[in-house]
Amino acid sequence: MTSGQRLRRRLEEVADFRGVDRYRSGVSGLSSSYDAPTEGQRIDLIRMEQALDVLTGRINDFLLLDVTRFRDQVVAAELDVFPSVGPIG
Repeated sequence: MTSGQRLRRRLEEVADFRGVDRYRSGVSGLSSSYDAPTEGQRIDLIRMEQALDVLTGRINDFLLLDVTRFRDQVVAAELDVFPSVGPIG
């Protein structure tokens, strides 16, 4: 498995939205209702926010650790990921 494939697999692990999606149905009615949120909706909203904080932390760690390590490997291999191209025609 190449470094790029490992990075992609790691991203798939990290970007798991199931923890956030678990509360989507409980809070989805908030945007279309004039009524105050129910206690259950408030709890789901708090839990969704906590799950989103965990997800954000995982993605930030991925960007700071895994992507940085991959970028360093690309630089060390002297690969030109975005080669310069001139105009056509």
